[in-house]
Amino acid sequence: MKINTHKANGIASLAMLSTISFLGISTDTLANERPQKLTAEIPLYTFEDGVLPSAFDTQNTHLQLVKNDEALDGEYSLKVAYKTKKNNTARFAITPNSAFEWGKYKDFHIAFDIKNTGSESVAISLIMGDVDGYSYERGFVAPVGEKVTVYAKMDGHDQYRPALGYAN
Repeated sequence: MKINTHKANGIASLAMLSTISFLGISTDTLANERPQKLTAEIPLYTFEDGVLPSAFDTQNTHLQLVKNDEALDGEYSLKVAYKTKKNNTARFAITPNSAFEWGKYKDFHIAFDIKNTGSESVAISLIMGDVDGYSYERGFVAPVGEKVTVYAKMDGHDQYRPALGYAN
């Protein structure tokens, strides 16, 4: 998963994330299991241990854990500072050591809370890819000063791979 932002009036953009959750995840999927609907949120990354995950990678972006009063929820939040004042693009990527296995789930989403602490709204592209090289992109705007929850569908009726002739 990559979270990109593009230059916006030369303003360095700041955002904070509290938890990155997939509404479903498994690392031990059996091939003969039928996909099932998820009924609970399963966090992929929280920051409550005070340590940045090794799966996080950046370009023209600074990551910092903030705590207590600065945190969105819980004790820690991730503060993401996009350095777009002097750069045309910035990137924050999450690349796990091994791929997440979502094959046993249907109709699920990735979700995260974000708050833009900058002075202008920021257009952000969320790009997700799989081990087969397929990817898709969702765009959203992080308004100034408001905490919002971003949802991006990972599987569902409109997730279709035309070349293969089936939906994810």
